[in-house]
Amino acid sequence: MSLYRGDFMDDIVGNYEKSGKMSDLHGKGKPIQPSSGDPLQGVLKEANYLPGWLEQQQLIRKGILEAITLLEVTGDSPSNMQICLNKLNADIAQYNKSCPPIMQRGFITVENIHTKLEQWS
Repeated sequence: MSLYRGDFMDDIVGNYEKSGKMSDLHGKGKPIQPSSGDPLQGVLKEANYLPGWLEQQQLIRKGILEAITLLEVTGDSPSNMQICLNKLNADIAQYNKSCPPIMQRGFITVENIHTKLEQWS
């Protein structure tokens, strides 16, 4: 047996086939059905993988809800509200760098916060 990895894998598959285990494979002799849509997304979905930008999207939505609570319920000071909005907008900038271009979103102000919440829902 050679130390070359390709030869090693060929030996493993060859031994598996010689033992008769390849004849019982599910779907043997049938054409492979291509998955619809993006193959990468299909693999990620099968693996229950959530891309980082989707996790970030959920965190930003939660942050918007907290900012609305600060604004409406507690009547927080404008300086505290601006600090909260600055953090949210920094998170949005980071999100925009990592998500697909079509999913990018604009920044949040006190005036548009309710409209932006709808966009993030």
